[in-house]
Amino acid sequence: MYEGAADAEPSPTMLRRIETADTIVICPSNPYLSIDPILSLRGVRDVLLNATAPIIAVSPIIAGEALKGPAAKLMKELVWKPSAVEVARHYAEFLNGLVLDSQDAALRPQIEAMAFGVLRDRYDYEDER
Repeated sequence: MYEGAADAEPSPTMLRRIETADTIVICPSNPYLSIDPILSLRGVRDVLLNATAPIIAVSPIIAGEALKGPAAKLMKELVWKPSAVEVARHYAEFLNGLVLDSQDAALRPQIEAMAFGVLRDRYDYEDER
């Protein structure tokens, strides 16, 4: 739990925007230090669980390293292997898809086994032409 989260209230506008969104994207940010504090706010997780829009996350971990910041270090400290697979597991209860970097293409089957769609970066599409 994050200090003050029990007393914090999400913006009603934010909750309405999630409810009425066409698509919800969780950007490549630290799941533990940036996204989890938002998810800990009363009602946010519920509105995501009930969202009709697809919820897509962009993995902040590529080839075992964080794009920026301490996400990979935190994963190691929590005894998880830093990977896009762990990011998918972290958001599993409400996620529909994950954007995966081509460097992590070998992880695709593990992520798809969680019943998520996998979107690949543009380099994969260029390779298919």
